[in-house]
Amino acid sequence: MSLLAICNMPAAPLRTDSSDKAEMSSQLLLGDLVEIKEENAGWSKIVVCEDNYEGWVDKKQILALSTKELRYYKPDLTQGTETFSTEIFSWATGDNEKLPVFFGSRLPDFKKGKFILGKKRFQFSGEVVQTKNISKTEIVNFALRLLNCPYLWGGKTPAGYDCSGFVQLLFRMAGIRLGRDAYQQISFGNEISGTENSEPGDLAFFKNDAGRINHVGMIFEKGRIIHSSGKVRIDSIDNKGILNEEYQEYSHLLFKIKGSR
Repeated sequence: MSLLAICNMPAAPLRTDSSDKAEMSSQLLLGDLVEIKEENAGWSKIVVCEDNYEGWVDKKQILALSTKELRYYKPDLTQGTETFSTEIFSWATGDNEKLPVFFGSRLPDFKKGKFILGKKRFQFSGEVVQTKNISKTEIVNFALRLLNCPYLWGGKTPAGYDCSGFVQLLFRMAGIRLGRDAYQQISFGNEISGTENSEPGDLAFFKNDAGRINHVGMIFEKGRIIHSSGKVRIDSIDNKGILNEEYQEYSHLLFKIKGSR
């Protein structure tokens, strides 16, 4: 079996190369499970178990797991029921240490207010959700909590989300695993004909002038979309695209709408 590890930091940048100067293409959150493929000068090339996304992470920001410890992460590997924090920001406490916890962080083996990281148990008294209990309406409600969080390329925390990281994080809390990037997420669900037939929780995909998918957002209500563009915001949407309400101009051209029904 390949060596598996868990992110034991509140968040860790996933980079395109083994250097702090390399582009941040995504982030790991607390509790994310990864497979280590290669090591180089203090960096680990990893594959994220959730979405098969590859990148480099500082090896000090992940914790290798023993075969015995892996039993606590079975849901991550089998897509079983998982527990996530729904607090924008909170703290977990262990023996003589505190650990910041962001919205959407996994809490492995969560029982009686405690979760495990490697050999350590942490107490967490914040609000949590289990994947089996989430509806599309609740996904939309969680999205509203993140309004005005800034845009950040590769970001997946309230300190900054990119468009696909925002969508992926919300859906994983409902047990729906999407790809990391918008062009991968379009494989989700069935195509919906027109914005007039869309429902809250459907995903809208957008294209650039070359026809490539370059943006994704979530239908908030008919004629409205919540997405990360500059910040997490709500704008109008029609069959042409997103109408930026601040500038009264179309910012993104609609390609397809996809839903789970």
